[in-house]
Order: sequence, then structure tokens, then C-alpha cells
Amino acid sequence: MEKDCGVKFEVGHASFSGAHATFKVDASEMAADGTVVTRAAEEWKLGAALFGLPEDGLGKKVTFRGTEYEVVGLHPERPRYPVEARRVRDGKGFKMSPEMVLHSLRKAVGAKAKRPDAEIIKELQGVHAGLSPENLTCDGELPRHEVERRRRELTRRQWALEAELGRIPTDKEIWS
Repeated sequence: MEKDCGVKFEVGHASFSGAHATFKVDASEMAADGTVVTRAAEEWKLGAALFGLPEDGLGKKVTFRGTEYEVVGLHPERPRYPVEARRVRDGKGFKMSPEMVLHSLRKAVGAKAKRPDAEIIKELQGVHAGLSPENLTCDGELPRHEVERRRRELTRRQWALEAELGRIPTDKEIWS
């Protein structure tokens, strides 16, 4: 039935209360080749760049501590470990940080050249300027939800740039 409809159904957690039961059901679109288009995969396409991750990284194999994983998506609401991966040998799901994935991908490609520190710091200066209260709120003109969205986006970009730099720059480097 799933292949006929082009939808993959997955039953999740259930809660029971007396004679009543509630089940979580997740429905995901199936691509023409039979692969499931999950929410995490869609989030990867939309938000990978915010974490400094390559847009073509979805489905790539990464190695961490000698174990191979496949990148299957992104959960931006988990800022510390937003990458969703599956262990290749048994399909068990794992959370990873962008740094873990980037390190493995760079290693696999042969450690392609890193941007100069000055270039990364210059971009970080722009992010920090964007996070200033005046710029973030457009001098108090933006609604709260828009300010929060912008703050989250800029903070994720800051983390990605710090990961690319390999350290947190000093205040002197940012504000000089």
C-alpha cells in the first residue's frame, strides 16, 4: 500500500489512558526511486549551510572512532548535535555534531584547503554585528518571533564559522 500511495507510514510512541490509546504516526513522501523523504532530510537541504555543512552531504558516509555512519538528516532544534546519522552495520540512529561530520568529510576528501583565518574572522565580525541589539531588532521595529528567528540563524552561522576556524576567536580579534 505504501508504494502505491507514495507515502511511508511509521508508527511511533503510544500513550494509554484507561480505554483510550493515542499513537504518533509519521507519514513521509517516498521518492520515485523508493527512498523516503524524511523531515530531517528536508531540513538538511534547507539548513545545512547554517551549520557550515555541505549541501551534498546528505547520504554521505562518515567515519567516527572507526565506525561508519550514513548522514540521513538535520534537526536544527538540537543546536549541539543537530546531525542525524545511521550506523551502517545495523541502522541504529545517532546524533552528531557538525564538527564530527565535517572532520570526517574533510579527511575523506583529503583535507581540502581551509579558508584563511582572516577571511573566517571577517565573516564572524559580520555575524557579531548582526547580533547587536540594534541590528537584530531593526531598532525595535521587528516582532519578537522574527527577532528570535534571526538570532537563531545568526547563532548557528557563528557556530559553523567557529567550527571552521577550529576555535573561538578572542574579543580582540572580532572587534579590532
